Amino acid sequence: MPYTIRTMTHEYAAEVSQWAYENEYSIYSFKQDAAAIDELLNGDYLACIDQSGRVIGYFCKNESARIPTGDNYSYSNDKLDIGLGMHPALCGKGMGYEFLLCGIEYMTRQTPQVPLRLTVARFNARAISLYKRAGFTVERTVKHKISGAPFYIMSRQQY
Repeated sequence: MPYTIRTMTHEYAAEVSQWAYENEYSIYSFKQDAAAIDELLNGDYLACIDQSGRVIGYFCKNESARIPTGDNYSYSNDKLDIGLGMHPALCGKGMGYEFLLCGIEYMTRQTPQVPLRLTVARFNARAISLYKRAGFTVERTVKHKISGAPFYIMSRQQY
């Protein structure tokens, strides 16, 4: 695998917090402030590093991977919630599947046989297609509590 998962450091967090996604994908951008760095250092985030030592993405888990829902949907504790983000300049370049598999492998080693769950904006067809390719299926649709935007909650059984 060309990527390595590492503990999120202040240096990595400072870099990731500066990433800005364009157009509708901007919902995935962090606010560029100290609070974003604090969130990235809360223990739920991991950096994904390529062979040259560059941060190409991040993974998160637990509460950090969830959204507030408008329909009082509560995330059950029988699955591990994961989230991910790839450097904006690398999105759409055909690297997503290997990147996602790296995160799945890492999470699976940490919590074997616990199903994985992720939340994705319903408009994000590119990511949804990638997640389906990796074995995730749509569980339900929820609305973001603040924006009202629809999101899919998708899950994947561990093998």
